[in-house]
Amino acid sequence: MTSTALKKKIHEYIDITDDKILMAVYTLLEAQAKASENKIEFNDDMIKELDKRRKLHLSGKSKSYSFEEIKSKSFQSIKMKYILVIKEPVNIEITEAFEYYERTQIGLGIKLLEAIDEALKSIKLNPVGFK
Repeated sequence: MTSTALKKKIHEYIDITDDKILMAVYTLLEAQAKASENKIEFNDDMIKELDKRRKLHLSGKSKSYSFEEIKSKSFQSIKMKYILVIKEPVNIEITEAFEYYERTQIGLGIKLLEAIDEALKSIKLNPVGFK
């Protein structure tokens, strides 16, 4: 299914669906949007600064740290934050599974979305347990 066809199909479902499904779809989309907000794009000034620091490092004029040293210092000073990212293939699979279960028995797809929502809540509460 093409991206355009998928968007059209999802829009059709949104127009006729109930609040539980809308909330599940919104939750998935919101998680994806938050994940894409955290991407870093390097501008020319940032690249120049990185190049400058690399040259200092390679010449031995700056202090360098091993990965273990950085990791140790980082974990001491901050609490880890995790972002749950639902990638596009998963979104498509959830949509297809929802459609299948709804065709099998009306309301079964909603139960699937509720179960997925509960699983995502568990992951958010204890992200390290799901690595």
